Amino acid sequence: MSQDPGVASDRHISVSMFSGTFSADEADCLRVASDFGALIHMMPDAVLLPASAEDVVHVVQYARQQQQQLAPRGQGHSTYGQAQSAHGIVIDTSTLNTIDAIYPDRVEVSGGVLWQDLVRATLQQGFIPPVVPDYLGLSIGGTLALGGVGVTSYRCGSIADQVYELQVVTGEGQLYICSPTQHADLFASMLGGLGQCGIIVKATLKLQPAYTRARVYRALYPSLLALVKELDHFVRTERTCVDAVIGLLIPSSSGSWNYLLEVAKFYTPGEREPEDKKVLDLLHNVAGTEHFEDVSYVDYIQRVSTQSQALDALGIWQRPHPWLDLF
Repeated sequence: MSQDPGVASDRHISVSMFSGTFSADEADCLRVASDFGALIHMMPDAVLLPASAEDVVHVVQYARQQQQQLAPRGQGHSTYGQAQSAHGIVIDTSTLNTIDAIYPDRVEVSGGVLWQDLVRATLQQGFIPPVVPDYLGLSIGGTLALGGVGVTSYRCGSIADQVYELQVVTGEGQLYICSPTQHADLFASMLGGLGQCGIIVKATLKLQPAYTRARVYRALYPSLLALVKELDHFVRTERTCVDAVIGLLIPSSSGSWNYLLEVAKFYTPGEREPEDKKVLDLLHNVAGTEHFEDVSYVDYIQRVSTQSQALDALGIWQRPHPWLDLF
């Protein structure tokens, strides 16, 4: 690619306008040339590891001058290569990874921070966002660009609904602070906007008090229709007896599917205690398949990440694997 006068001649390019690392090294480019699904591969010409929002501003302005495509990348979970750029520049936001401030009602966090790190930090102070994704290995900025859902979304909305303020770099290379009352159109366009209007470099998210335990109820259903009907009942009517609702289709050893309902009640001993009989009486499952267990709240919200670690240890997590969520 064409280089600025300030670009050094070594393979790890150090452009004078950047405080982070701007690299055309083949190994660095290969690292961001594939996505989570490992199905689409696009080799960029360069990758930026920004040290600040100003680095993102400068690379957008630089790309406009050079007429090169840009793609922001959190953890590469966007579909159809949206986090990749053939012969362009990928902005690897993982280096924008600071948690700036935690208050009882909000947290200020950079866009490249992973949910697992944010949740760990807020739980240490007794707080949690009202909605977190099932898989905590995602970045904050990437999740907000897609909208984001979790098992509490049926009552709290999307993750994008939990945002007070954003810092955004637009396609013109301008840094804006936006909120429902400041640059409101840009704010609305960024949340769930697939990164088409700008790059999220910082977000202020809502927090609420966290509980310490989760009572998890599971039951099997005879068909997909029966499971969907049960899910519909829970998300429409049960606002107090459970806090989380999800349906899972799990392959069986016979080649068919198991249709599993999972609901959970969050509580702290002595506060909001679960009512087991009330929950179980609501179920219309296959007789004898219902059961429940008590786990720590931390273990519950980390359940998918724990499963992914097990798959990673077996080498399965790196295989091509499309992933489908429906709601």
